[in-house]
Amino acid sequence: RKQLKDKNKELKQIAITDKLTKLYNRVKLDESLLKELKRAKRYNHPFGLILVDIDDFKVVNDTYGHLVGDQVLKELSRILTHYTREIDICGRWGGEEFMIICPETNYEGISKLAELLRHKVESNDFKSVKKVTASFGISEFKPTDSFDSVILKADKALYNAKHAGKNCVRGLFKN
Repeated sequence: RKQLKDKNKELKQIAITDKLTKLYNRVKLDESLLKELKRAKRYNHPFGLILVDIDDFKVVNDTYGHLVGDQVLKELSRILTHYTREIDICGRWGGEEFMIICPETNYEGISKLAELLRHKVESNDFKSVKKVTASFGISEFKPTDSFDSVILKADKALYNAKHAGKNCVRGLFKN
């Protein structure tokens, strides 16, 4: 029974973890976001969302190869987890995009965290490629938000950061 219990625990962990980065995967991010959304609506608590996208990641893969690109993803993941709080939920959203769910955090707190992370990424010496930057889109939950709208706000903000020249933080206040 203990072996079965241990194996089931291992399988559950595999099911919610991105194999490359060891961060949570999309399945766990969706589950966590829905849970946080329900909690925030019920208790009127703030929370924020950060979407992170590595700038010009295709150039990294095309220039240095996918194995080096994988190393960049791992290193960025290490930075994100090192500088986020234990209660923050950090995961790989897909490809070179990451999501951070920040419970009990208002817009000012989300902005500060995103700017800290942006600076840490920019100043990090990535092994083979040296310099990497990332763009950040942030949003704060509002009571009228749905699962999709809170993501859409962060996604639009990320799009704005890309169009503002990359390597910056942009936020969206409204639905």
